[in-house]
Amino acid sequence: MPVFDDMKRLSPEIKKLLDELSAINRDELYGADRLTHLSFDKDKTSKEAFESTFDLFSEAGKCNLERIPPAQLTELKNQLNHAHGIFKKALALNLEGANPKGQRDQIVNELQASYPNYYTVVAPMISFATRAGTDFKKIEREARAVLNSTKTFAEKATQELNVKKMEIEEIITAMRSSAAESGVSQNSIHYKLASEHHEDVATRWLKATIGFGVGTLIYTAICASSVVIANQNKRFEFTYIEIALAVGLLMAIYGLRFCSKQYATHRHNTVVNGDKAKALATFLAFAEATDNPAIKEVLLQQASASIFSVNPSGYISSTQQSNLTPPTVQVAQKILDKTLSAPAGHA
Repeated sequence: MPVFDDMKRLSPEIKKLLDELSAINRDELYGADRLTHLSFDKDKTSKEAFESTFDLFSEAGKCNLERIPPAQLTELKNQLNHAHGIFKKALALNLEGANPKGQRDQIVNELQASYPNYYTVVAPMISFATRAGTDFKKIEREARAVLNSTKTFAEKATQELNVKKMEIEEIITAMRSSAAESGVSQNSIHYKLASEHHEDVATRWLKATIGFGVGTLIYTAICASSVVIANQNKRFEFTYIEIALAVGLLMAIYGLRFCSKQYATHRHNTVVNGDKAKALATFLAFAEATDNPAIKEVLLQQASASIFSVNPSGYISSTQQSNLTPPTVQVAQKILDKTLSAPAGHA
């Protein structure tokens, strides 16, 4: 008889035996109600023997046996019939028979001794069926598809991150530029207000200077008249009058000089703060007219230089101007001078 005909004939028979084995009620087989203290699930050894045999043949029932040669199928059929015989003995065991404990132990020992033979016959068939039923090329294709999808996703995520990074950098640059322009705008207003304040104070000191000047002229005229009158009197009286007039004249001249000096100082501050306010306002006008960051950076440096540099106003001397400039401003001015005088590539 041809081999494949035997395979087709034996496969359904084995399938039927496997189904019958799987259909056995395990609780009934163990006999918890029937055998009470002698039931097969009372101890771990006997229960493991039954469970392992059930599991082994259950895996065989899941396999496609149509490609298994007749000799192996016949051996599997013999092992199944043998296992069926042991299970039938277990189902038939009861406490009313002769020596039920001895029969129970014999069934357990026989099943334990037979399990290696069951495994030797069934395990290769399970491995073959599993291998034959696994499409490794399909698994490889799916794995490659997953890998390619992962790479595509990673590349897309990287591109999105780079775009987000560029957007964030642009936002930070815009914020810095806005903060710089805002700071310049605030300082421009500050210097403008300071210039207006010094102008008001200078106007008051100018009035005071004019007042002291007129007062000094009047006092000088009075002194001259007094000297003429005193000259007609005795020398002793003339000396006291002369000293008193001289002291008063000196005080008038000191007051005139003090007022004029205060006027010159505040007028100088008016001009300087006004120049700084105009310089910063000019920077804002140029900055709003261009979008080039490099040009804005140069303009910002020039605006900073205008803040820390003090141009002559003509109201005070260069020595007085140097004394009015704080040391920190002088240091900042030197640093800015070095920055602006450095080459473009090293700035």
